Amino acid sequence: MTNELLTSQAVVRLDLAGEELWLLPQRCIWWPARHTLIASDLHLGKSGHFRSEGLAVPQAVLTADLERLCQLIAWLPVRRLLCLGDLFHSRTNPEWPLVLEYRARFKDAEFVLIRGNHDVLPAHRYAELNIAVLDYLTEGPFLFVHDPADAGHGAAAAVTMSGHLHPGVRLRGRGRQTLRLPCFFLGSKTLLLPAFSEFTGLALLRPGKGDRVFVIADGCVVGV
Repeated sequence: MTNELLTSQAVVRLDLAGEELWLLPQRCIWWPARHTLIASDLHLGKSGHFRSEGLAVPQAVLTADLERLCQLIAWLPVRRLLCLGDLFHSRTNPEWPLVLEYRARFKDAEFVLIRGNHDVLPAHRYAELNIAVLDYLTEGPFLFVHDPADAGHGAAAAVTMSGHLHPGVRLRGRGRQTLRLPCFFLGSKTLLLPAFSEFTGLALLRPGKGDRVFVIADGCVVGV
């Protein structure tokens, strides 16, 4: 399965600030030089939170996202998972035991969380999952934050990677058809990641001059 993924036309290989990054249709980034899988906005427990509020959102929403994550860790030589915030949607809810179960399936991988606005669990919960929690991280030419507004933490960084916005674009076709798709949004010094969870909305962005957009559609990443 690994060889199929590495040679797939679905993956965009990007040279950014001298580092090779792979934009994956699974809504995350592979940084091969650091054996690091970068994702943002998993919002684990969101379906359980909605159910606790009386909305019938199935647990399959959570398991689908977690299975996708586990598949990537099985396919790639992942030593570290770097989450750019909003790993969890809210405080502990009935889906917590399932999260613990899945964490045990990739217990050998280091797990680093850049704290997001939804990451409000008490410290012992992160310790229970063996997750290191940081406010930001500078590594190589990159600054990793949750909110792009926090780019000031790394003035010397060539590129700031972030999540938070759940970026998407609207594509227009003939006959006035429109399609809203999640995307990777690359500016001159910023790279916005799509939300890893499929159970999120989209913030529709308009590319400016020099911006590059890579949409995720039909299991592929495509530059538009």
